[in-house]
Amino acid sequence: MHLFISDIHNIKIDLSNVNITTNEENNWFSENFFVKYSYPFEISITPELNAALGDILSNNSSFNTIIEGQYYFYDKIEKATLIISSIEGNTATFELKYGYDEFPNFDKKLQDIKFETYTVDDIYYYANTIIHQKYPQTIVQFPQIVTEKYRKEDDLWKFFEGRLNNRKDGLFIKNTISEDDRMMNLNIIHPCVYLKHAIIKGFAEVGFMVEGDFLSNELINNVLLFSPKDLYTKRELDQSLKIEIMSTDEPVWKNYFKGTHDAHWAKTINIPLKGKYNIIGQIEIEGVVLNGRPGGYGIKHNSTYIKQQRIGGEKRFFFIDLEIIVNNDNETVTVDLTSVYTPGREEIFANIQILPIYYINDDGSKESGIINSNVIDVARSLPDITFGQLVTTVSNLFNLDLSVKGNIVTLNYKVDSIYDNMVHDFRKFEQVYPVINFKSDQKFLLEYEENDEEKLYDKVYIDNKGAKIIKPKESISEIENTISINASPLLYDTNTVKSHSESTDSLNLIIYKGLINENNYADVPTPLLLPNIYEYYHRDWLEFRIQAKNYTPTFVCQIEDILKVSIKDRIFMYNNYHLIQNISRQQKSKDLFEIELSTETLKV
Repeated sequence: MHLFISDIHNIKIDLSNVNITTNEENNWFSENFFVKYSYPFEISITPELNAALGDILSNNSSFNTIIEGQYYFYDKIEKATLIISSIEGNTATFELKYGYDEFPNFDKKLQDIKFETYTVDDIYYYANTIIHQKYPQTIVQFPQIVTEKYRKEDDLWKFFEGRLNNRKDGLFIKNTISEDDRMMNLNIIHPCVYLKHAIIKGFAEVGFMVEGDFLSNELINNVLLFSPKDLYTKRELDQSLKIEIMSTDEPVWKNYFKGTHDAHWAKTINIPLKGKYNIIGQIEIEGVVLNGRPGGYGIKHNSTYIKQQRIGGEKRFFFIDLEIIVNNDNETVTVDLTSVYTPGREEIFANIQILPIYYINDDGSKESGIINSNVIDVARSLPDITFGQLVTTVSNLFNLDLSVKGNIVTLNYKVDSIYDNMVHDFRKFEQVYPVINFKSDQKFLLEYEENDEEKLYDKVYIDNKGAKIIKPKESISEIENTISINASPLLYDTNTVKSHSESTDSLNLIIYKGLINENNYADVPTPLLLPNIYEYYHRDWLEFRIQAKNYTPTFVCQIEDILKVSIKDRIFMYNNYHLIQNISRQQKSKDLFEIELSTETLKV
């Protein structure tokens, strides 16, 4: 049975006698997880098929050129898409894509996946409670991370100690108001999500369970994902509170007397948030006494003057430094002044800022400008990448094979998967003089993706002589077979790891195994550095690739000879075990196929 069926469109196309060639690639040798397609094939359109397809032979009709359905290849049934490429006369050209073109939610942002969101009573206490736990007891952790993102030159961060999840003497440091009323923003509480949970939850959203070596790997069990996002809540004014009065502003009144111009100005600003504020700045004015109105200024909180000064006929400079308590939202501060001015000349009479010292909660308690939320939003803690990017990166890093059967996704080490799969005896299809391509000149490069400005990580270059470490600043010619891993382990710095990027779409990895000498320090990232990753996860596979020989056998066979062959199975021919890189099946007649393989010999 060789069919395409679309129940939605009531279409059934018998492919048993169609000259169709299907192609399938082994994702062990490809950048794509799922690659199955047909080359264009032609079918004569019968009246019945024409009607089912929406009258495609008519120039006046509109119809779908992409039809979703199922592809039946004898006992194999897969989701498929039939594409109408062109029509000439009563003959249509089609293409077929089948299997997973892409996993159902691979293009979905991690933030759009339904990860957990939960509220705790006190984030500092909660973090301290779970700091010794591991997954699956907890899905997040709070390791210390050094950061230079928040600058002490900013008043908000003047007392910040340069670490996320800062913990001393057995407790996470809290942001407080000091006895002398200063905002002490000392710490940012930043949850990091376990890699294993992100993978399991992402697949679970579309109904799949995860199995395989990925779940039992001790290193992966301890890997956290970090994104340098601002997960705290910044309690701040929507705009800076500033009062500036200039000679060119419209005055309340103005006067001219005996060659002298003077005027009175006033400006008011709302303070939207309750708290304690510092009114600070400068006023420079000149008085006049000839008209009986001396110069001066006044500062009001709501309707009450908190500072007033009158001057005679001289120019005076005043430095303003006052404090007020705002107990209600949208209270006001007003600055008014009277001064001599020169028409046409721009002068600044007052430049005043109103800066928060601390804020006041509804219960009357004091609060700093940085609030570590009691809500843990797992999705928000993850980097701004898609689930497919995460799976691809993890698979490349640990050299994993991803396979799907039913609702089970299996992530196994590629080198182990080779020997778990079936072997098929293909000796009867051997040719006397096969074409053999040798692979010993192949070169590979294993690298973490980095920008050109800052190189931090060693690379590993591999050829038939072995592996060589390429230092971060060392140049190397372009290597065609480059395994580029879009992630980076945070490097060690002062007892723990340091964030060296502010990009929220970067996938940063942290190893955390629990408290170290009672401190929540991250582990040294050596196991995630590429020399170790190569040794434990890539060496056997890449050595096999370099030592392998490539065969491209072509033969004609009955369907029963190839029906049970899966793309990741092994075949035995030419006195060697082979891995299949690519298999092409051209239907010659019903149940008869011409097979073209591309294989690599397997070292045993």
